[in-house]
Formats: sequence, C-alpha cells, structure tokens
Amino acid sequence: MYISFYKREKHRCPDKEENRRKIRNKAFVTRKKLLLLETIIPLMVAGVIYYFFCPDVYFVKMLDRIFAIGERHKVISNDAVVLFLRNFGLDFVWAFSFSVLISFFVEKRKWLRVVIPFSMGLLIEILQKYHVISGTFDYFDILAEALGIALAYIICLLQEVLINEKKE
Repeated sequence: MYISFYKREKHRCPDKEENRRKIRNKAFVTRKKLLLLETIIPLMVAGVIYYFFCPDVYFVKMLDRIFAIGERHKVISNDAVVLFLRNFGLDFVWAFSFSVLISFFVEKRKWLRVVIPFSMGLLIEILQKYHVISGTFDYFDILAEALGIALAYIICLLQEVLINEKKE
C-alpha cells in the first residue's frame, strides 16, 4: 500500500477564483468609501463648527495665522442647539470619526476599536483636568465621546455583516 505525504491541491475553478477576487476587491473599495464618508465628512462639519463658534480653540487660531486672517467676524451664539453642538457634539464627532478610522485598520481584535479611542478621549480629559493642555475637564465630554465610540462600533459591525453577506 502506497501512502502519499504530499497534500493534494484542490482543483479550483479559475472563474470562481476570479469572482472571489472581484468580490474581495469590491468589498475593500466599499469599506474605503464608507471610511471616507464616516470620517472626513463629519470632521469637516466639526471643523466648520469650530471655526465659526469656537474662536479661542488652538485649531481656529492656527487657521487664522495660516491664512493671515486678522480680525474676522466671530459667530457666538447662546442658542441651546449651538451650545450643545459646541460643547458636546464636537467631542461626539471626534470620537466617532476616530473610532471608524481605528476600525478600518483593526479587524481581528474588535475590542481595540473601543479601547483605543476611549483611552485617547479619557487621556485628553485628564490632561485638561491637570492643565497640561488647554481645555476644560468635563464628565459630559467623556459621555459624549463614549456615545460616539459606541455608535461607530455598532455601525462598523453592521457594515461588516452586510459586506460579508454580499460576499457569500
């Protein structure tokens, strides 16, 4: 009796392999488009909010110096919606976008998608509390960041499920 120690290669149909490759590439392109949609656009909206409603933020001062803008009209409003967006919405958007970005690069260890952004947000708040960086420590900022991270995590998991269903 003859025993072969070599593994037999499975006969693979070239058409099936080509289809699998196309589906994988299409899924990657879809993920890249979603990454663009879910990170760049919210950050641009947040940047506009910062620019017009938060004149004392370092980012805004830096833009004013770069574009040599002297005195500009600063929009300051006491409207409840504007104050909410300014105080908590921006933290939510930052955490959401950062979480989506992390989830694009971290596929295996899904728990890192939550731990890394939450740790960054918590570190920033702690540094603000001890006046290492400018800003004001606020527990509601941590809550807003946690909500942004949670929403990003849920959306990314749902997208992965939908993309994987399309593959099959």
